[in-house]
Amino acid sequence: MSKLLTYPLDEFHLPSGGIILKSSDGVEFKVYKNILTLGSTFFETMFSLPQPPDSYSGDSSKPIAEDHTTETQVIDVTESSATVDQLLRCIYPTPSPSFRGISDDGEITKEEEFIKGIEPILGAALKYDVQTVVNKLCALMLDAAERIRPNGHLRHDTLAVRVYALACQFGLKEVARRAAHIALKGRVAGIFIEDFRKISAAQYFALVTFQHKISKIMSKAVQDSCHSSHVKCNTCGGSEGSATSVARWWTSWIDHARSTIVESPASEEIYSASLLRHVYSRPYDCSVCKDVWRRFPLVSQPLKDKLKEAIAENDIDLSEI
Repeated sequence: MSKLLTYPLDEFHLPSGGIILKSSDGVEFKVYKNILTLGSTFFETMFSLPQPPDSYSGDSSKPIAEDHTTETQVIDVTESSATVDQLLRCIYPTPSPSFRGISDDGEITKEEEFIKGIEPILGAALKYDVQTVVNKLCALMLDAAERIRPNGHLRHDTLAVRVYALACQFGLKEVARRAAHIALKGRVAGIFIEDFRKISAAQYFALVTFQHKISKIMSKAVQDSCHSSHVKCNTCGGSEGSATSVARWWTSWIDHARSTIVESPASEEIYSASLLRHVYSRPYDCSVCKDVWRRFPLVSQPLKDKLKEAIAENDIDLSEI
């Protein structure tokens, strides 16, 4: 039995000429047929076909019901009223809807709730081929996952891996790739989230292997950086007159950055002001290294370039998605 008609978009409600989407929990939404047609190639194709008395339903096992009192076509869908409501608000030319786990100013407050709120809407958008909504939701997730605190830490520690898991679940390879790249800024090995239960062992293994491979490359790159002329100092770096000694400010940086590079090879904390203070604040009393502010970018930039190169040449294996 249907519940009273619900019009989530009252300003667009038409008394006639529309259709009704009936949710799995019996809530009916009267909507513009032409807006669904413009937003969804699924509905565009369906509405372009001749409509028999009993037509297509969102559930292939059920026919479309016909409301003979109003002569308004009723389409049964398998999604809940909450999901249908959110999907319609994304399709209609209205302000973006609010999602669970996200504040009015766009700040993620609860990572797990945020992903749980996005999941059914993204699933419905993919099912009904609403590509603009798919793109919008994926961009929202990736943007939130990539946000960084002033100290260089990811603002949301596990959001990137949650997005990766969701992308694997829905077969979104490029979203999974972007999420895996962002996850390099955080920690993957040794953490567990419930979202991992929804992906295959091969998909999880691909993420962990990718992180380990890039960490290994960057650890070696940092060690090799000691050969750079920009970090040599025969005054504070070792025995007097030694032309191969590494300046103390650089060995100090390596000591502080090494553990972070192993766990999070792309972490912006490595180059953050909070870490650099440990290097710059120490009074080495070295006349040669007083220009450390100028020299640091000359040696750190090649490391950043090496990271991009390492990712490009050793990208994550997404063959299992």
